[in-house]
Amino acid sequence: HQLCEPLSDLFYDGKLAAVEANKGRSLTAGQDGDETGLFSEPGLYVCEVPNTGARVRSLVEAQVVEQAIRGFLGQVWDTGDTDGGVTVTVDDVIVVAAYNAQVDTITEHLKAVGLIDEEGHGVRVGTVDKFQGQQAVVSIVSMAASNAGLSSRGADFLLSGNRLNVAVSRGKHAALVVASGELPRFVPRTVSEAVALSSYVGLMGSARRVDFNTLASA
Repeated sequence: HQLCEPLSDLFYDGKLAAVEANKGRSLTAGQDGDETGLFSEPGLYVCEVPNTGARVRSLVEAQVVEQAIRGFLGQVWDTGDTDGGVTVTVDDVIVVAAYNAQVDTITEHLKAVGLIDEEGHGVRVGTVDKFQGQQAVVSIVSMAASNAGLSSRGADFLLSGNRLNVAVSRGKHAALVVASGELPRFVPRTVSEAVALSSYVGLMGSARRVDFNTLASA
């Protein structure tokens, strides 16, 4: 419900509702039921990173994605349908990147740190188009560009409400947007850019903040 609500308000005139049975789902930090792990509360999160000079790829965002994944792994996912929960693995997270160049950057980084093996098995990384129709417990979205006004395919592409909607809604429990704090600080040049900017600011305004320094040092 907490992840569905902001999407419903922004993109569906408040008419989209979570399935009642989904309210029984939970994510806890361990078998002892301690609910202090990353993403223990369902919903939308954002981590603003000090990302400068980037247009289509960002290593600092790839590093934050790694730490977010490590903060998620080992927690217990309970759908409410069975007795007890299951420990989450790399199969339970997907990473959605805005550009193919960022898909490559994140993939290379996750391979280097052992979260993707040499055969490509591990954390799934791709663009919005790859993940149409797929879901995972947690979706992590990397925006890559430092400022949407300087992005290679235009701000209306990068901040597209439709693309953000798909990327965030890949998460069954939670979604984390990793983005430059300067990303929305530009002057729109077209109506479509203004609409996209409004959607992005509105969506991020409903998100819980994840501190960059805490996550980067985890």
